[in-house]
Amino acid sequence: MWVKIKRNFEKGVEKIQWFASIVSERLSVEVTFISTLSKIDNLEKEKEALFKLIGKTAYDLSSGRTTDLYDNHKVKQAIKEISSIEKTIEELKKEAGDIISTEG
Repeated sequence: MWVKIKRNFEKGVEKIQWFASIVSERLSVEVTFISTLSKIDNLEKEKEALFKLIGKTAYDLSSGRTTDLYDNHKVKQAIKEISSIEKTIEELKKEAGDIISTEG
């Protein structure tokens, strides 16, 4: 009888270990996905701040003699940064999609 109890106990432990490994893997995937979405959100906020900078610079330039917005160093730099951020966001979105489609 003790042998049967021991065998059933060992089977139960194996099932619990299997279930724990599945949950652990899934949790790891979810954390990675959420982390990727968080990075995307932070980059979107950076991009919005750069858009605000461009708008403020445009307004500041409108009161002066210079009205050529694209000649302004701040604007050129902000546009380059926005372009870089958009590329990074697209890569992260693709990565997030791959994470979900692989594990989903």
